[in-house]
Amino acid sequence: MAEASCLEACNRGRRFAIVTGGALWGPMLTEFVVWLGLAARLAAIRTIAPTGDRIARDPEAALAELAAACTACAVEDRADVVILGGAALAGLAARIQPSVPIPVLCSVEAGTRAAIAAAGSNRRVTSPHALDSIGLSPDLAVLLGQTKSK
Repeated sequence: MAEASCLEACNRGRRFAIVTGGALWGPMLTEFVVWLGLAARLAAIRTIAPTGDRIARDPEAALAELAAACTACAVEDRADVVILGGAALAGLAARIQPSVPIPVLCSVEAGTRAAIAAAGSNRRVTSPHALDSIGLSPDLAVLLGQTKSK
């Protein structure tokens, strides 16, 4: 979802930004964009205070703040496209688009488009090397194949 939305944003503009809920996502998304090799295309990552779960429970309360953050990406950060990131924000890009001067991509929709396109192609799709996760429980690390089971 995140990779697909970053690639789609790069296809639609020179510089892109990401807006999501929850301050903890900022550093993780920055690291992810660097890992994708797209750091030079990243204009900004902006987070708003409500986390994704709060936004999902009450999207109406977050619409104005999301639109303001997306507009700041255009005006202050000079982004050409902004990604509204996170599954909890699905469907909100279309709702705030009239208030934002640049295209707003929904990460869920971009991920879905990429999955459908990949399923319809006969070529094998590969990603860059996997990035190890940090701080996983031992059981989850084994499940994800990052360590061998005992």
